[in-house]
Amino acid sequence: MVTIFQIFLVPQLSVSNYLDPGSGSLIIQLLLGALLAIGLGVRIFWSRIKRLFSRNPPSTDDPSHDESDGTK
Repeated sequence: MVTIFQIFLVPQLSVSNYLDPGSGSLIIQLLLGALLAIGLGVRIFWSRIKRLFSRNPPSTDDPSHDESDGTK
């Protein structure tokens, strides 16, 4: 039974070192997608991130800090 670990950890003897334009395009798409996902995550959770690093605790009359129903 071949496991995923054996597939990736066993060195391959015949490896080609050629990257065609499709491979380069795939790598660029992966990098751009990761950057956009990180940016979207930061945008969605920006108020929580800002609150994490702020010195002042959030006030109870702040409308953006309503945890009763999970919406703003």
